[in-house]
Amino acid sequence: MERISNGEESIREVSVEAFVTDWLSHKTSTKSEATAARYRTTTQQFVTHLEERAARPLSSIRTSDVQEFLNSRGKIRSTKTISIDSKTLAAAFADALRQGLISRNPVSAVEMLKTQSNEREGFTSGQVRILVASAQGDWLTCVLLGFFTGARLSDIVDATWQDVNLLERTLFYRQRKTGVKVVILLR
Repeated sequence: MERISNGEESIREVSVEAFVTDWLSHKTSTKSEATAARYRTTTQQFVTHLEERAARPLSSIRTSDVQEFLNSRGKIRSTKTISIDSKTLAAAFADALRQGLISRNPVSAVEMLKTQSNEREGFTSGQVRILVASAQGDWLTCVLLGFFTGARLSDIVDATWQDVNLLERTLFYRQRKTGVKVVILLR
């Protein structure tokens, strides 16, 4: 749709939902699969949160809309996840601002939540004994590798024998989440 802003200049308006769809289409082709999935999850949940307001023009989104979304996510997600959600929405709205679709980025005035991060603790040796006793097949290998290396499950299931160097007694892998190369000395 078109609207006249000052009698001379025509500004294109798009709905929130249409903008998010286009933005995701571009971002998923230029970002890693994991980043694209994170962008998709955050923006789709934002659109779902907006309900019927998602059909309104992108320029109708206010800081309060974003704040309400992040506050609702903060009830079920960690502070770190909410921070990532905020950065994702900020990036999307920054692109809209550069394209002239909005006059200000509504995310820029959002106040971040003051909750504590949900730090995860490792399993105790007693819990690992229970897991080892009940795990079978590849799950037993995953439990033991996770316990002794501290590797994430996603990295463990990606491991192959090519990642093991028996002569140098090392296990090598690249963390799927961070891309960091990890070499673990096997004893």
